[in-house]
Amino acid sequence: MAREALSSADAVRAMIAATARLTALPRWREAKVIALYADVRGELGTALLDADARDRGVLVVYPRVVAPGAPLAFHACARVDLAPGVLGIPTPHATAPALLPEQLDLVVVPGLAFDPVGHRLGWGRGYYDLTLPLAARAVKVGFAHELQVVPDVPRAELDQRMDLVVTDAALRCGAAPPRLLPSVRPL
Repeated sequence: MAREALSSADAVRAMIAATARLTALPRWREAKVIALYADVRGELGTALLDADARDRGVLVVYPRVVAPGAPLAFHACARVDLAPGVLGIPTPHATAPALLPEQLDLVVVPGLAFDPVGHRLGWGRGYYDLTLPLAARAVKVGFAHELQVVPDVPRAELDQRMDLVVTDAALRCGAAPPRLLPSVRPL
């Protein structure tokens, strides 16, 4: 996979650039509860997003797989407290304070690929697709390397579309209505 072939220097540069794009958005700055993912297998890093949010007093939560076919659970914890969980993904402990998806203001979502209008290809287990409808008021942000943006991704009826796709090279409107993010224009 191309993202896994990036040098560590290129991966850091990509994380810095994408973080700057996302943290400049009013919706990021207004959010009080932000869900992040712990990056694995060459995913765009979220450590700087975590640091920015915590510096501003934002509550940061991470997802945890509860059971196959069930929505994700979100728990507040420090990044250093994450431990390998399902599929080896760093995960909060089940005893960490839990929040409901409807309490989230912004959800940063990983993926294998995104298209320019916010469709996402995940790992095929459907955890985010089951969970995101429950986070109805949250802004859903696909966060990826630019090389993960493709002209079109395969999709099924239950696949969830991102409001925005943020990469190291661009910011794209997905499903976000113009009134939601007035400072962002489709590319």
